[in-house]
Amino acid sequence: MLTPALRAADAVPDVKVEMLSEGEALAKGYERAFRHFSGAPLFLTYEKEGTALRTLAGIRSLEAEGAVLVVVTERGTTVAIPARRVLSLTDERPQ
Repeated sequence: MLTPALRAADAVPDVKVEMLSEGEALAKGYERAFRHFSGAPLFLTYEKEGTALRTLAGIRSLEAEGAVLVVVTERGTTVAIPARRVLSLTDERPQ
C-alpha cells in the first residue's frame, strides 16, 4: 500500500521548462516583430563577417529556427542569418 505522501507526489504533473539561448530569444523576437509589419517592403540589415554590413530588401518571410533566421526575399532568395548578427528590420529604406 502506498503512503498518502507518495500518492500525492504521483499526482503532480510533469513541468517542462524551456530555456532559450540569447540567439534563440532574439530570433523568436524578430519572427514576432515581422508579423507586425503590414505589406510595406521590408529591409533587414545584418553584419556579415566582421564589420561588413549587408541589407536584404523585399523580405517576404522570416522564420526562427533555433538561433538562426531563415529569410526569404521577394526574388525567392533564401538566406540563413544568425539572429545575433541582425542590426535592424524596418520598412524604411536604408541610406
